[in-house]
Amino acid sequence: MHTPRLTLPWRFSLLTALAGFASAISLYIWFNAFAVLFGAHLVSSSTIILSLLMIMAYGSLLAGRLADRVTGRLLLTAVLSGIAGLFLAFHPLLFRLLAGLFLKINHAFHLEPFGTEILRLVFVIVFLAIPVASISAIFIFLIRHFIRHTGQSGRFMGSSLVAGCTGTIAGLLLVLFCTPGFGFRNLQITASAVFFLHSALNLLLNDLKHTKGHGAPAAILT
Repeated sequence: MHTPRLTLPWRFSLLTALAGFASAISLYIWFNAFAVLFGAHLVSSSTIILSLLMIMAYGSLLAGRLADRVTGRLLLTAVLSGIAGLFLAFHPLLFRLLAGLFLKINHAFHLEPFGTEILRLVFVIVFLAIPVASISAIFIFLIRHFIRHTGQSGRFMGSSLVAGCTGTIAGLLLVLFCTPGFGFRNLQITASAVFFLHSALNLLLNDLKHTKGHGAPAAILT
């Protein structure tokens, strides 16, 4: 039987903030890339945002159902962070292939405005389904892993929002003030590196958890 935590672990806030930081940069990169491809107008921007919200919603729904059934949540979080990091690392190549395919289909069929928007919606969902769903699932698995008792659910939800929003704000500040001098590709590399770091930290905590279970001092995990 799990006993309620008296304090919120610092590692929970750190992992959530790192995920928020990398996620903010990633979403900016993907939104900007599709806005350049589709055109920066209200309809295309709404299509991109709609696609992102749909993926995040269904990713969170599936992760929530799975999080209550599995035990290796830190390991799953590490895998999901690695997937997001790899996707960002290969983003230029993947997006170039997608953009070429989109332009060929659009020119070949001479779609009407409504058909073009449907095509845009499909392409965004297909391209971002895996990375965006992975990002949304990261937060679900992290929160569920650290919650030991229903009596502390509210505290962890509040803490996750504070830490995640703090990381998100830091990522957006980097995007807003450093993009011109830092470079768009460097932003991709930064977000990818943070996701890989996040993955490594989750693997480390997962190993320490098993080490603790075999008799290691509990202080290792505090």
